[in-house]
Amino acid sequence: MALTTQEEDKVRLLLAAMDGAKSIGDLPTADSATLLTALMEVVQGGVSKQATIEDVMNIYGEIAAYGIKINISTGVVTRVGNATLHRSLPIQNRIRGCLLSDAGAVNSYLPALDWTSADRTGASGQVMVEVPLHYFKCWVDGGYAYIMISEYELPGYKLIPKHYIGAYQAALDGTKLCSVANPALRGGNDNSAWDGTCRSLLGVPRTNMQRNEYKNAARARNASATTKWNAWMYNSYVALTWLMCIEYGTLNLQLPVNASLDSNGYKQGGLGAGVSNLVSATWSTYNSYNPFIPCGYSDGLGNRSGEVAFEMPAEYGVLTTYVNRYRGVELPFGHIWQWLDGINIEVKKDGDGGTSKVYVCENPANLSDTAYTNYEYRGLEARTNGYAKEVLLGSNGDIVASVVGGGGMSYYCDYHYTNTATSELKGALVGGSAISGSYGGPFYVDSSAAPSDRTANIGSRLCFIPTT
Repeated sequence: MALTTQEEDKVRLLLAAMDGAKSIGDLPTADSATLLTALMEVVQGGVSKQATIEDVMNIYGEIAAYGIKINISTGVVTRVGNATLHRSLPIQNRIRGCLLSDAGAVNSYLPALDWTSADRTGASGQVMVEVPLHYFKCWVDGGYAYIMISEYELPGYKLIPKHYIGAYQAALDGTKLCSVANPALRGGNDNSAWDGTCRSLLGVPRTNMQRNEYKNAARARNASATTKWNAWMYNSYVALTWLMCIEYGTLNLQLPVNASLDSNGYKQGGLGAGVSNLVSATWSTYNSYNPFIPCGYSDGLGNRSGEVAFEMPAEYGVLTTYVNRYRGVELPFGHIWQWLDGINIEVKKDGDGGTSKVYVCENPANLSDTAYTNYEYRGLEARTNGYAKEVLLGSNGDIVASVVGGGGMSYYCDYHYTNTATSELKGALVGGSAISGSYGGPFYVDSSAAPSDRTANIGSRLCFIPTT
């Protein structure tokens, strides 16, 4: 059958369009600033429909991300996102121990189940825990705070780069900060008079140093990579805190260790109270608040989480405490306070304005103990002491308390301590010490000390963050 004149005209238009068509390589580049709002074709029920790239990625995010939502008014935590990912924990299960060279190269990965057969003295590298690259998002909506993580770069998600955290609370080898299990290195306040006694400080973390001294000792590991090695960075600590909370589905990480999965196949319980049950006066008499847990004491757990019992020496008295561990990170909280770098708090006494402003620096090249230049303002810290009821959160998931009034078993379950009597730059000590009890945990932030302060029960942890 012959085509009509109108049909012939349509065919001519189609042929002309085909002749003028371009290959994908000939098309102009899209504007990256508006790429997510660009339209794309989706087919539903055999029918072509339009959608923005962002709409499709947000829908995909519901199956590619997992996390928790926190009821701000009650503190109740609920797992959200892909339930299968909550069971498989793809990001957390890639956390693993390694031996890292001073150049930042992985010399070897440690045995998954038990590290004790490996050389952890420092001769083969620093004993570090590799945190995998992942993406993070925090937001508040409808009375809930959402904390989500993904392996994929979803819209609005922040990159958490692959980096390395010291497996142990840091030791000192000469002038270099280190993460090793080495009984030849003296820790604490470096009191050699106790060598060979029950109070020996050999093999325990190094304390009694100012924050910048930890940073400088970390950077001494490799002079050509001066901004990669640091004392524990605040942004790294925050990332680890939320990984733990999402894995266990709770803000109370001092809950008892429970190796069994719940009826949904999820992790349950927590990391235990940690080394937090000593008596202050007894610890003072025993060794003047110096550390006493040898670095690597829990290494028989390998990359696993849990706790190992530690019997205090008879000279202290009869007491069992527990060295906890999260996926190779020994004592993430408790035993001694830990300095964080990359966070400065501008405390003004009531007569000077009465504010406590939190500033954060994620670029190690710009760290300062005296100023806030190149630091980002994150919000106002609570000005009174008490259990944290709300934390700053924001898009970065900041963990500093903004409101107190919680409890040891409610809301953020950890304490907040500050000192607003004087106007000065304060640092952040985290986790609590061996006498903190229920106050302790990852959300326990103490902003009462200046970065220049030093005591026998304050240490830090080695951290390596590549610049690429």
